[in-house]
Amino acid sequence: RRVHGQPAAAKAAVAMGDGGVGYMPLGERRLPRREKGNLVEAFVAKREHGPRNVTLDANPWPAEPADFRPACEAYAEEIERLARRLLHVYAVALDLPEDFLDEGFDDPMYRLRLSHYPNLTPEEMQFGIAPHVDTSIFTVLAQDRPGLVVNVEGDRWVAVPAMPDVFVINTGELMRQWSNGRFTSAKHYVPNACDGDRYSVILFFNPTATYVMKCLPTCTGPDRPPQYPAMSYLQSQGVLQGE
Repeated sequence: RRVHGQPAAAKAAVAMGDGGVGYMPLGERRLPRREKGNLVEAFVAKREHGPRNVTLDANPWPAEPADFRPACEAYAEEIERLARRLLHVYAVALDLPEDFLDEGFDDPMYRLRLSHYPNLTPEEMQFGIAPHVDTSIFTVLAQDRPGLVVNVEGDRWVAVPAMPDVFVINTGELMRQWSNGRFTSAKHYVPNACDGDRYSVILFFNPTATYVMKCLPTCTGPDRPPQYPAMSYLQSQGVLQGE
């Protein structure tokens, strides 16, 4: 809240460039790309070791508040621990040994997004963030009030409640492809927060950038050939979108 409450000039000093990190102002059409600007501002940090070597030191951090970066890094570290435990849940659900997915996450990549949805009146077909699917393995969402709306069963949209001390876990496109469609990546959006400001913190969790995800052995067979090519994060849709 303190970061988003700063003057425009202070936020512009750490504006997002081509690397997809830093401050993203209201009305942006990227992350994900959209026809109309989303009514959300966000600060995005990324850790991606490997060929592109995006370190936390290379991210633009605001000078104030002074405790912002340490708080972000501590939060990301704790959510990474949670995410590694969730990998075991996914593995067991796919009839794999509990630690089967671990080898792909020796040095996981993540993107941390701190979003503010201000109380604004949208144009027609304009959203806080427009309908999309996440391109990650999965995301871990913390929200201070309801706002997320998720598509289920093809034609039904369900509002996700905001509950104290509860995270929302959303499976992304990479897990859908890795599991050959056994997991799905639900389309979701956030309407404009027309009854007050909304804040959320999201960590998009991904494998080691160069790790090639081949169709998991329990997700394919004679009657279920692999539907997607083996690929690494660096070959994924997220990178093509500029993440």
